[in-house]
Amino acid sequence: DELSLCLDAARRVDVDPGVLARAEEMFINMKAREQAALDLANAYETGLIRDLRDAISKARSVGVVSVDFADASGQGLLKKAMAKLDAAEDSVFADLRTAIDAGSVPKLQRALAQAQEADVDDDRSLVQEAEVKLAA
Repeated sequence: DELSLCLDAARRVDVDPGVLARAEEMFINMKAREQAALDLANAYETGLIRDLRDAISKARSVGVVSVDFADASGQGLLKKAMAKLDAAEDSVFADLRTAIDAGSVPKLQRALAQAQEADVDDDRSLVQEAEVKLAA
């Protein structure tokens, strides 16, 4: 991209090494933040607890804050992903019950995976019921 080309040009024309090193560091950080935003967007789309947790952790580690990468309404991608994670964790039991009632193998598998990721012990009998139904 353009910034990468500018850095290449700066290397060829003997830009001060300190300035060039700082520019390269900023470029690497920018690319890491962009990748973290992409991971957040993908995790948001899947809605999977594990993906959301991993993407949120990665985004925070590279300095993404809740207002960064805002959508048209002004809500940042990290904030949206955290809200989606909260909602996914809050709906684990309802989703599990729905999957059990529906009897769909893919829905049961996803609901069980979500329950395991949420690390819920509140209603182990519901998890066991889903496991039995899935094994049948």
